[in-house]
Amino acid sequence: MCIRDRDMARLNRYKVNRKLVKPASLTALEQCLGDFFSADTQIERDVLPDENPELDKGQLIDRRMLHEVLGEDLSGLAEYLQMYETLTLPLLDECEQALAKGDLETVKATAHKLVGSTRALGGVELAKMIKKLELGAAAGSPGLEEKMRSIQSTMPTFLTEIRALTANS
Repeated sequence: MCIRDRDMARLNRYKVNRKLVKPASLTALEQCLGDFFSADTQIERDVLPDENPELDKGQLIDRRMLHEVLGEDLSGLAEYLQMYETLTLPLLDECEQALAKGDLETVKATAHKLVGSTRALGGVELAKMIKKLELGAAAGSPGLEEKMRSIQSTMPTFLTEIRALTANS
């Protein structure tokens, strides 16, 4: 299995020098985690940090993330955006419909898919909003409709910013 340099660097930061290959058995996972973390270990969340110092207030696109995914010249951005709009945006509608029906499992599953693809397109702030919806659905928390409205109202601005970048790349 090949692991990307940035992923290995992230693992090394936590003194992790081995990896599990999916699908891993529950026993293998427990054993691996037990080797690295004791009960009093505090684990820093790296997936969706609370603050991104490289983003200006109100800015939705993390260019650093875009460059990590697409390279320095962002040459594939227009194609990636087209795929996002074609394949990923319908998930937002599916998520909204599931929420209206009270189907929290579908909300959780579709939100999970949206988080990764939105983050890969540089939408770290929007991905955090979607992640909160996912976690709220998993916990059955109240206020999911408001989270969905916030996501829906932010999405057009996010897409506008990405489209502006495609015009410049």
